[in-house]
Amino acid sequence: EALILAEGWVQYNPENTILLATALNIDDIKSIYNKYPKIIKGFGELKCYDTYKDLKVPYKKISFVRQVCKFSKEVGNLPVYLHWEINDPTDCKKLEKLLSDFPTVPIVLCHCGMNGTNNNHACIQAQNLQRKHSNLWLDISYTALVHFNNNLMQLSIYDKDRLIFGSDVNNKLFGENHDTENEILNIVKMSHDIQTKFLIDNQRNILKLFKES
Repeated sequence: EALILAEGWVQYNPENTILLATALNIDDIKSIYNKYPKIIKGFGELKCYDTYKDLKVPYKKISFVRQVCKFSKEVGNLPVYLHWEINDPTDCKKLEKLLSDFPTVPIVLCHCGMNGTNNNHACIQAQNLQRKHSNLWLDISYTALVHFNNNLMQLSIYDKDRLIFGSDVNNKLFGENHDTENEILNIVKMSHDIQTKFLIDNQRNILKLFKES
């Protein structure tokens, strides 16, 4: 089943129950969801920056995220994936307000809020937020996966029941001439090693997050 709306075209393969959809605004999201209510299981990854050079989350992005969270609450508290970096104290406070305002909506912080710089600081911020807010989940992928592979014990500070593993792969991480297949296998191995080390049941956590049994 499909999980995400991202930035409005829709491609649906009923034979495999796979839906790929993009949404430019909240009306697009509502329209697609209302057409496929039994298929869609969550919203995201919501990009909270206009460009990768932005240092802070702009107000219009926060407004959009809040609209999605409000709609998520209306349709049963579906997970909302956010690309929201937390190195900046102001952005961290804005995220905390979002978590407080929508306590029943599971919010998944992609890459644990890391951006590749000052990751140790982001680790502590994510820990503090997760301790305060039971609706915060952390996705370990891309930057975070590489970071934790080199700093394994830092994972012990998180609630392992609200950790999930993603598998972002792109040339910003590996370079333009990378062997995608082998690197995906390497990411799977890193994920497995980390899960085994910390007894993290990724499948169980994902089923819990998406309210499946």
